Amino acid sequence: MGQEDTLYEAPLSVYTEVYTETDVGILIKNPDAERAVRELAELTGESLTTAVEIAVRERLAAKRREARPHRPRSAAEMDAITRKYLTPEALAGLLPPITKTDFDDLNEIPGYDGSET
Repeated sequence: MGQEDTLYEAPLSVYTEVYTETDVGILIKNPDAERAVRELAELTGESLTTAVEIAVRERLAAKRREARPHRPRSAAEMDAITRKYLTPEALAGLLPPITKTDFDDLNEIPGYDGSET
């Protein structure tokens, strides 16, 4: 790969971590947003690009910290969730257990008759 490569007919820079289009930047059409970016750049002494990059990275990091990490649920937690949505009849044991036929009827695949070929 040379200094530049193309993807979807647009020249791309290979000097960044990810490909970015070199002939297209971000167009900010909101005057308030543009003023805020310019003010931030002036206050920090950074270029517009650097000010935006740092601000975006900081906001992304904060949002990522807020996100709860995925944790597998225990069997007890899954049981509690299931019980939350059971009807009183089901909780009282008044409903017969579901059979494979019941399950298949509930999850019928159109055009599939279930017979072996």
